[in-house]
Amino acid sequence: MKILIINKYWYRRGGADRYAIWLADALVRRGHEVRVFSVEHSKNIPDHHPVCISNVQTEQLHLLDAPRTIGRMVWSLEAQRALRELLRAWRPDIAHVHNIYTQMSPSVLPVLHEAKIPVVAHVHDYGMLSANYSLFDAHGIDRVGSFWSVVRRRGVKDSYVASAIAASAFAFHKTLGVYEKNIDRLIFTARFVQDLFKFKGWHGDRGTVIPYVVDLKGEDKKPQEDNGKMVFAGRLHKTKGVEILIEAARKTGISVEIIGDGPDRQKLQRQAGAMTNVSFLGALDNEATLCHMREARAVVVPSVWWEPFGMVAIEPQGLGTPVIASRTGGLAELVVHGQTGFLVPPSDVSELALAMRRLHDDPKEAWRMGLLGKRRFETQFSIDEHMRKLMVVYAGAVDNGAWPRYTGGLSHDAFIFADSRGDV
Repeated sequence: MKILIINKYWYRRGGADRYAIWLADALVRRGHEVRVFSVEHSKNIPDHHPVCISNVQTEQLHLLDAPRTIGRMVWSLEAQRALRELLRAWRPDIAHVHNIYTQMSPSVLPVLHEAKIPVVAHVHDYGMLSANYSLFDAHGIDRVGSFWSVVRRRGVKDSYVASAIAASAFAFHKTLGVYEKNIDRLIFTARFVQDLFKFKGWHGDRGTVIPYVVDLKGEDKKPQEDNGKMVFAGRLHKTKGVEILIEAARKTGISVEIIGDGPDRQKLQRQAGAMTNVSFLGALDNEATLCHMREARAVVVPSVWWEPFGMVAIEPQGLGTPVIASRTGGLAELVVHGQTGFLVPPSDVSELALAMRRLHDDPKEAWRMGLLGKRRFETQFSIDEHMRKLMVVYAGAVDNGAWPRYTGGLSHDAFIFADSRGDV
């Protein structure tokens, strides 16, 4: 099968990008022909010879760059031209779309539709539901995510101006129905995300849940004795709850290693101050990160947003290390409470400290949980099963074209979502 993968970044920036790159490799290993459509970046990897459009500045909007950046957010003519050229030279059987908004815009979707290329879209966040694609801001979780909610709460970059621009671009896309009309299949990472789309009145395909998979490539031998430390690995961003972990470390005195970088690093380092039991290790490569996870007593995932999945909650289980995670979003589906780790209420320092203390003081229980987590990983998150489910989705899109799309009567903002596990 000839497969076009579209993702705005072609370097391992976040979980979605890591998955898209891994998937391209996995498909090639299974004999498929893969091409990539992406955005230029100095960190891009050369794998699969990506066809790239120019990059625009989105982290900080400067006056001179603003017209081009805003134009790209709304509708990228450059992306359309480049994609049409690629399709003239090479016609895929299917396009697998990942994150495209902001840097690329959904303008690529009508081009694929015009060319009669079936489109499978992977839902890595909430960008098809709201201009604030994390549904999280300085006030917490935005359960509505509407135009006025995003603007009023300064949901994008904590700025009224940025929020208004992003919300206007999203409203334009919503009016066009650009996602619903041009996507044939959705793949969700968790049941939570699928349910949220339903509650929000999504008018497109209701999709299939296929959890992420992690290829540990032999990095799965757990030492007989761990180092007793707790490890966090991820982007140092307000959604990740690292400040909660630091306070739990202060409360317990347990050693914590924080792996990663991001916009909140300096703020978090100031919060930790002179604490000798908290170490900031910076961004490490994948092999080094897995090594720290394997040697740890537990990996902590203290997210405070509706995490759509959380690969960092699966990797440790494959290594035989238990996980302490927030009971929020898709994370609640990845840890079996009391068996492969613990689930704690998000933002609850006391409960997180209690779970950390329990595993720190009982290495035998941590070892038992690690073994159970490894068994679960091997049965439920195997690469073969993941690829089997993915190929079923591909085959359905290629053989049957678009499934009948939902056109029922739920409005986009009709519900304030609360999941069945009580995370409101």
